[in-house]
Amino acid sequence: MYLTGEVDLPQQVVDAHVEGNLVLFVGAGASMDSPSNLPTFTELARQVARKRLMRDAVIADFGTESDTLLGHLSRDGAPVHALVAEILGNPQSLPNDNHKAIVQIAATSRVPRIVTSNFDDHLACAARDARIELGTKYTAPALPLGREFSGLVHLHGSLEGASEEMV
Repeated sequence: MYLTGEVDLPQQVVDAHVEGNLVLFVGAGASMDSPSNLPTFTELARQVARKRLMRDAVIADFGTESDTLLGHLSRDGAPVHALVAEILGNPQSLPNDNHKAIVQIAATSRVPRIVTSNFDDHLACAARDARIELGTKYTAPALPLGREFSGLVHLHGSLEGASEEMV
């Protein structure tokens, strides 16, 4: 089956979606396009480091090991969680067409299931704006069993909760 004439979906994926057995997994790429304009994880780590006045040359030493960079900053006493929440909580960041399409696709399943590693709430906002009911919203550390949920799962926490609970 072709989606928008460009993406060839295997029939097994289509069947799993129709049967309510497909989980849509959404990462940072969904929130990068305008008007969301949120950074990749690597760029997020660099922005946190810059807020701690680290020079770009020092940041470059960590390469693409963003989690190592954030761990280093945290051990040095940086309020990493709060800085991440500040950067990603930009009030000018809004749901984009990716979020709208994802919730539309999820809504056509018997059991809408979305798992996101993103901290932003753009998927829930897109669903609310479109008057789509996705089901329960789960936020780490309180997560459902993978085989028994419907709704939206924030795997690493959410800007809606305490920043210290974000993973």
